[in-house]
Amino acid sequence: MRSLLLASSLLVLLPACAGSYERQTRSSLDARPRPVPRDDDADPEAPSASFDGSYPRYVGYALEHNPDLRARYAEWEAAVDGIDTMRSLPNPVVRYSLYLRHVETRVGPQRHKLGFSQSFPWPTQLSAGAASASLSASAAEQRLDGEALAVTERVGSAYWRLWLVDRTKGVLEDQQKLLEAVEEAARARLEVGSASLADLTQVSLRRSRLIDRIGALTEERHRLEAALRRALSVTPATALPVAEAPPEVALPSESDASLRQAARKNPRVSALELLAESRREAADRAFAAGLPGFSVGVDWIETGPAMATGVADSGKDAVMLNFGIDIPIWRHVHSAEEARAKSESRAFLAQRDAAEDEMVAGTEVALADVRDAFRRVRLYRDTLLPQAETVIESVLGGYQVGEVGLAAVLMGQDDMLELSLGLHRAQADHAIAWARLEALVGRKVAAGEGA
Repeated sequence: MRSLLLASSLLVLLPACAGSYERQTRSSLDARPRPVPRDDDADPEAPSASFDGSYPRYVGYALEHNPDLRARYAEWEAAVDGIDTMRSLPNPVVRYSLYLRHVETRVGPQRHKLGFSQSFPWPTQLSAGAASASLSASAAEQRLDGEALAVTERVGSAYWRLWLVDRTKGVLEDQQKLLEAVEEAARARLEVGSASLADLTQVSLRRSRLIDRIGALTEERHRLEAALRRALSVTPATALPVAEAPPEVALPSESDASLRQAARKNPRVSALELLAESRREAADRAFAAGLPGFSVGVDWIETGPAMATGVADSGKDAVMLNFGIDIPIWRHVHSAEEARAKSESRAFLAQRDAAEDEMVAGTEVALADVRDAFRRVRLYRDTLLPQAETVIESVLGGYQVGEVGLAAVLMGQDDMLELSLGLHRAQADHAIAWARLEALVGRKVAAGEGA
């Protein structure tokens, strides 16, 4: 009897102890700023926000307003709120009985009966259930972190592609001015008979092709703006300026091994591992559900006065303390649930392994892209472009005085155009690869040697 009373006391304290799971997880939830909800009453054709063109401003706005992040945050809230339901005891039962035919006793007739009972499952059923729900909530938090990384990468990819379109347009416009100067020189030479009409026509054709490329870039910018607006959750009327300054080009200050190790702890990987642990706890809960439970109750029987006079304890009510044991007859049902939870845990572990391999392989690719873009920026900026500028200045001067043919000028112009675009493309490729690298390792990557 003393053992049964001790077990009952421990079971009463279990819900309070299990509440620590919810408190720990909810404190993390409360510390995270809630994403800003969309204003459904706002005019969908009016600008949603104003931007100064800086990359950090775009990223900050997206992290506050992206609807995918709102969805992940709500899922996290729901998971935290579900912890309490897993650690609660069954509802107590209050019973009332009215004796339609009174039971006569020596001390009087029994007329009413009132009872109260509380059931208690096997202790680990509550603790394992709370642990499972808490781990699921932690996994939801990791999924939110992973979504934030993905949103940041999408913003970075769209932003730097927009930057590349703007810089490409600027280069083409500069080349158009260069061809205008060449066209004027060709027309002057044509007048004195030192150039042919074919030369002038060839230059005009090149100018027309440049104008077409500039027009195509306008539509390309519209496509990229749509991708950036999706990540930001802003209206089509919102202007999306881009700063002219090129991105910082550098190599990571950390070793490849440390970045690969960080990628193994990416929130996507951590979320799957937490889900696997959650299902293991769910298996323990299912096992405990097949073990005996207990119940404790008290009954009170109202007794009327005895019919005879002078009876000792006449009308004395009866009070009873009762105990019960829940016998798990349908054990196979809980065994099936336990087996299912274990299988789901193994599935999540396999998904974790696959995600870890994906993160590590992606990190290797991103690092290669960062290093390649770093190399190209140095090569174009420090070697090839200065040489091309020297060549174009030389051939332009020679063409104007009749010492150089048009073919050399156009070849120099082609080289200048290709290398200028190559430099900007390498800078954009570096910024996009860097954003992807940070999304894979799950955190900011410190810059080391700069280009």
